[in-house]
Amino acid sequence: MPKRNGGQGIKKMKGMNQALLAKIGWLLLHNEDEFWVASLHASWNHSGPDRPIWG
Repeated sequence: MPKRNGGQGIKKMKGMNQALLAKIGWLLLHNEDEFWVASLHASWNHSGPDRPIWG
């Protein structure tokens, strides 16, 4: 509940988690040349180096 309605102003965790996961997914798809994307790809991709995780 918002502070103006007497609440503590704490956001819903499920909605925040979904938003952050969507943001990370978007960054993964649009920043393929970044080091952190290459690191995730190397550590999570078990299907081969030339095949992306998401496709």
